[in-house]
Amino acid sequence: AVVSTQSGHYGRVSVSSLTVTSAETTEGSDKKTTSTLVWTDVAASHQGAALRVEISTDQYFLKSDIALVNVLQVYTHPKDYKLLRGVGTYIYCSFEGPPQPSIVWLAHSSPTTSGTEVLDRMVRLTSLNPTSTSTVYQSRLTVNADETTTDLYRSCRAAYPSSYGKNVFTGGTLFTKVARLFPIGIISLTGSNTVSAGESAILTAKADYPPEPKFEWKFNEKIIDLDLAAGKRVSSTVFEYVFTKVDMQVQDSGFYSVLARYNDYGSSTFEPISVEVVNTCPQLTAPNNGGITCNPVFYSADTSASCAVTCNTGYHLQTTKSVYTCTNGIWDHQSVTNPSSKVSKCLRTVNPTSFSVTVSVSYKLPWIASCSDYYGDYLRLSFPYLLAAAPLSCVSDGDCYLNNNYFHYETSTAACFTTGDSIWLRGQYIQNTNTSNDRRNEVFTQISEYLESTTFDPFTLMSAADCVDSCGCCIKDTCIKAPNTVNSQLKCSSNRRKRSSDNQPDFSKIQIGSLGSTGQITRQQEMSCSAGSVPEQGSCLVCVEGTYQSGDQCVECPIGSYQDQPGSNFCKLCPFRTFETHSASCDQYCELSDVVFGTSDPLAGVIVRIGDSVSIICNDGYYFRGKRHVVKSLKSCKNQSSCTKKKKVPTATLR
Repeated sequence: AVVSTQSGHYGRVSVSSLTVTSAETTEGSDKKTTSTLVWTDVAASHQGAALRVEISTDQYFLKSDIALVNVLQVYTHPKDYKLLRGVGTYIYCSFEGPPQPSIVWLAHSSPTTSGTEVLDRMVRLTSLNPTSTSTVYQSRLTVNADETTTDLYRSCRAAYPSSYGKNVFTGGTLFTKVARLFPIGIISLTGSNTVSAGESAILTAKADYPPEPKFEWKFNEKIIDLDLAAGKRVSSTVFEYVFTKVDMQVQDSGFYSVLARYNDYGSSTFEPISVEVVNTCPQLTAPNNGGITCNPVFYSADTSASCAVTCNTGYHLQTTKSVYTCTNGIWDHQSVTNPSSKVSKCLRTVNPTSFSVTVSVSYKLPWIASCSDYYGDYLRLSFPYLLAAAPLSCVSDGDCYLNNNYFHYETSTAACFTTGDSIWLRGQYIQNTNTSNDRRNEVFTQISEYLESTTFDPFTLMSAADCVDSCGCCIKDTCIKAPNTVNSQLKCSSNRRKRSSDNQPDFSKIQIGSLGSTGQITRQQEMSCSAGSVPEQGSCLVCVEGTYQSGDQCVECPIGSYQDQPGSNFCKLCPFRTFETHSASCDQYCELSDVVFGTSDPLAGVIVRIGDSVSIICNDGYYFRGKRHVVKSLKSCKNQSSCTKKKKVPTATLR
């Protein structure tokens, strides 16, 4: 029999959800009857219902004590909520008791799918007492969402143990509703991790929407003063902010980070990105009348590169350096005098005005040689006739000639010198025609072959040239190639003045014969270029504008001068109040002054041209609009803009 109590009234209950079964067992002489009541679909309204058992026979009537029904249910369900990405967020569920249930959180792929236990959970269980007679068991789950997390679905499951006593409860399981969790915050922060010096850094931050976020940026943990409301919606679920920083320099390298701030929810964590500003290889400019080939071809964002410079046909590099290497953003030819890393110029090639080859020949004598005795003087004066008789192709073609002026020495030792028993004699051939074809090697080869195969017979050579006087004892003055050379003892004019006929030499007996064979033959070559050009590998290079010929080099005009014409061997002075730094023209200049509350690049004191751009670097707490200052006049150069002190942002006290 089942009896319920409603406001203290006892009565028999007849409910379809109540079923009673009985079973009898015998234990010795006793018989035991067990009656089981099952009550399904228990509702909250049945809380506190009283149960008791009544037993009646013909002889007696018994009734049990009253047991109160304890109906338990979900006290609070987890709510739909927006999670801040990167910030641990608490969600809650709670169940009635006692007894104390075992609460487990479940993860679902959708609101309608079955869940799996959350293994990586951070759960905290708390007992609450909403009233003096009831207990609630609350579970808290910490949920984290990163930039890749999509919507999350979570629910709770409570498993109760059976309990008996005054309150009857036979155990069971309760489930909460499935809550949908919406992650909000920074989805992505993209941009180039490496930026070349002078270029702009562009960073794009995307955040969840709705609600509409505001963006806050930092550089190396310092807040960047930007408009927090700036940004735009790019889709129904994404808001975007593009941060651009122009003219990046090495000191701008570091960590840039951004967070999204939402009203009513708070701020996400900062999402960082590392940006390195590198001194990339500055772009080299090909020389005029030339070209440049680099590896890699496009190296504007590279810290290393290699470039080869070539010249067009008819032009030649001014220097021997043709390959340039960049390492860590610095070219190997960059220097204080070449800060912009200019490559070698291509100079126009022209034919030389002349070539010359000076031949030195040694003859071994049977005694210690001397240039000042009769014999040495005899050989020295007759050697030009030996060279004149050489069958040289260059001479016969009209391109070359024996330079008779070469024999006009100030001293005899210049035309003749000795080493032990060898006497050295010299002569020079000049090529001043058809200089596009350098024939010096040909001349030296042919003259060497001729001298090595010809016996030097001075008497025969001088007699054939009608240079021996009728006395046979002196050389006619008109035949001497170096009439001003001192110590020419064999000149006829000298003999008549200094010697009698008794000691006059017999030229026919002073012959070298087989003893006069050649020993060594050496040469010294030279090339002559016209004014304003310099020699280089068999041709002449015309000095370009901005340079002038100095010896065998084209050098840049010194400061304060210029040259606007090619092929010059001098520079012109710049007019007053102008300045020149190795150029083809004179520009206005000035000396940079100090920057108030900051510094500049180039530094103060450096001379710059009008129109140059100067970087302004302010001290901490100061700023300069635009970061750069253009020298527009001599006045603006002397009076650079000052850095301005930043205004303090007022702070509010939270009460």
